[in-house]
Amino acid sequence: PSPAPASAEITYWASMDYHPESACLWLGVAGKVLGTDGNPLQYQIIQMGGTLDGKPVSLFALATGVGKAAAFGPSGYELVLAAYPIASTQTLWIQLLDNTSKPLTGRIYFDTYNSCTQNLVMIDFTRTR
Repeated sequence: PSPAPASAEITYWASMDYHPESACLWLGVAGKVLGTDGNPLQYQIIQMGGTLDGKPVSLFALATGVGKAAAFGPSGYELVLAAYPIASTQTLWIQLLDNTSKPLTGRIYFDTYNSCTQNLVMIDFTRTR
C-alpha cells in the first residue's frame, strides 16, 4: 500500500500557554496543517469523532488560522471538547480531509488527560505527497 498523503504529530500542552484567560477550564485539540514544502496549507478540513466521558463527539474545523485558531499559525485550527480537563484513552479520533472532503489520513486515535498541563492536545498535520 502507498503511504498516506499526510502524517500527524501529537504533543500535549497546557491550554494556558495559548489561552491564559481560560485558566484550567478547558479541554481541546488544536494544531496546524503544513504542505509538502513545510509551508502552511489552508482550507483543509479536520474531522473529529468518537466519545468523551460517555458522550458522542462529532466536530469539524477548517484550517484557516482565524479567530482563536490564529495562535496556531496561518493554517491553524482549534476544536473545543469540554470546559474542564477529562481523561480518555483512545476513544477520540481525528482525521485530515482535503478541501473536497477526501481523507488524507485514516482515523488517528489519541488520549486526553485530566491535567492542567496536558489539556491541549496539539496535532500538527503534514502533507507527505
